[in-house]
Amino acid sequence: MATGSGFLKAFEKLLVSSKHSDVSIYFGPEKVEFRAHYAILSVHTKYFDAAKERGFAEGLEDKFYFPEGHPHAFYRALQYMYTGDYSSENNQLDNGEEDDRELLKHPRVNAIADLFDIEGLKELCATRFTDQLVTHWISDTFVDSVREIYSTSTKSEDRMRKAIVDTTRTHAKDLYKHSDFKALIKGNAEFSGELTIALLDEGPKQGTGGKDVYCNHCGCTQYVSFD
Repeated sequence: MATGSGFLKAFEKLLVSSKHSDVSIYFGPEKVEFRAHYAILSVHTKYFDAAKERGFAEGLEDKFYFPEGHPHAFYRALQYMYTGDYSSENNQLDNGEEDDRELLKHPRVNAIADLFDIEGLKELCATRFTDQLVTHWISDTFVDSVREIYSTSTKSEDRMRKAIVDTTRTHAKDLYKHSDFKALIKGNAEFSGELTIALLDEGPKQGTGGKDVYCNHCGCTQYVSFD
């Protein structure tokens, strides 16, 4: 009898080989093809079954197209659906496209999990992204990750948004030194609004260093202490 790890390894081989696959999924503008199995997909999401039941052309032809998606992120989502986990290590796809940058990997997988309504995957993405921010908040991709998360996540209680806001509160003094972060504060109304609300909920702090920050979301001005 196969052990638990051996059982999952068998499913991983099934993903890589696409043996007995019965659905094709195309991601990104280059239409990178992934072969998958309806039986496995339907365990995690109702998306593909619904397309079949409602008579959509994609469901009838067993071909699905996501031109705006990110192929590397979808591959990680497939890894999760086949094995219950996904790798954060850089992977190589046949199209030769470079993998997503460090702080964009988990948010992009999360966007796919949100599309297919896979709660377990969303929780895993949020946990890994939150852990990653502890040491990677200074990364050049921090601002990009904020923009991406706030463009793909619609819930203010989203764990990734909370992690971004908490990290910004912790490292505000250092982050505010960067022009791209200042531009983010001024240009992203949802982010600046949620940051302002978090600062107001926290209450005033004593200190001599800080700056008035205008919130495009609610129109108020909040003093942010950098002490």
